[in-house]
Order: sequence, then structure tokens, then C-alpha cells
Amino acid sequence: MTETWLTANDVAVKVECTPPGYKMIDCPRAGRIGSSTALVYRSGLTVSEIITREKPSFEFAEYIVSDNSSKFRLIVVYRPPYSDTHPVTISMFLDNFADYLDSIILCPEPLLIAGDFNIHVDIHDRNDSVRFMDLLISMGLVQHVNTPTHQRGHILDLIITREVDSLVHKPPISDCFLSDHCTGLCNLSLLKPSLTVREISYRKLKAICLEAFKDDLELF
Repeated sequence: MTETWLTANDVAVKVECTPPGYKMIDCPRAGRIGSSTALVYRSGLTVSEIITREKPSFEFAEYIVSDNSSKFRLIVVYRPPYSDTHPVTISMFLDNFADYLDSIILCPEPLLIAGDFNIHVDIHDRNDSVRFMDLLISMGLVQHVNTPTHQRGHILDLIITREVDSLVHKPPISDCFLSDHCTGLCNLSLLKPSLTVREISYRKLKAICLEAFKDDLELF
């Protein structure tokens, strides 16, 4: 998740936002409100936070997600758009992002980069979009989202993998709008986790003889 606006003091909000059977790792901005990223994941998965950092033009969080059968490296990215409070150009972002990709592109695990890049990759003749897509291609990366993710009909939220990993099984779909951006869903080509075997003890309440139960209680 991106642009959560969560802070270190929002403990109750985080608990309320986390569904049963899931956990949340959030990365609030240090000393500032707004933006921030978070990861919500099933409790059965093992997630190790590697690094959380803000660069001049974007913020990111890096994780290793694993279970008993497979693992991959997940990077959540948020690039704030240009504004009076954030006067950072796309050219600066492309330079920062290229340097960051150089540092992680050869990681041993399958690589998945997801987040809100605020670049209109659906406008193919736009200069910043062309430069961004050329950067991905030069790094051997593939951008998979091909349906609008913003209420104005543009593709701003991306799912990126290395071409050699074949990690995304089917093209992502744009799901429900929880804000002006919608959620994106995709299936990953990972081994199915092994089933967890649990032993559950229970008592058949209907089989209890109430009269005998009352007699037993009178003994105490």
C-alpha cells in the first residue's frame, strides 16, 4: 500500500485496518506527515524487512517474502508527484531510480516492484513515460499493468518484474477504488505452500447429559 498517511502513533488505527489472520508492516515518514507505505500479508508467510528509505524523489520499502516452498524480493515504491511542497522533477526521479535499480537488479531472489509511480505510462508519446519505459527495458524489466488504476483513466500504479523471472502468472487486473486509485490484483508463479496440519480438540455439547452434569457440579 502507498500513501497510507500512517504515523508511528497510529497503533490503534493499524490494528483496526489489519484483517484477522493478517499482519501489517508500515513505514511512516520520519518527522513528516503524509505519503508512507505499508505491507499487509497473511500470517502464515514470513516477511523480513530489509530496508526502508526515502530518496530525494521517492520512498521505498524492501522485503523478503517467503514460506516453506518459495520466496521473492518485494519492493514497495511511492513517487510523490511534482508540487510546490515537493518540487522534484521526473528527470531527477529517473536518475535516482536508475541508481537504485543498479543496486538490486541482480538480487538472487525473484524480484517484484510494485507501487504508485505517478507516471502516465499509458500515454505512449509522452516524454517522461517513454524515458521511464526505456529505463525498465534497459534493465531487463517488464511492467505488467495494462488497465487504468486511477479514476481519471490513467495507469499510475505499476507491477514490475524481471523478464527472466516469469513471476507474474497472468496480467494484473484493476479491482475496487478505495480512493482515487484502485487496488491491483495479480497471480504470482510461486510454488503452492504446503498445507498446515493442526490437531483440534472439541467437546460435543449436545451429547452432555445435563442431569449428570448438575450432579457433578453439586460435588464441588
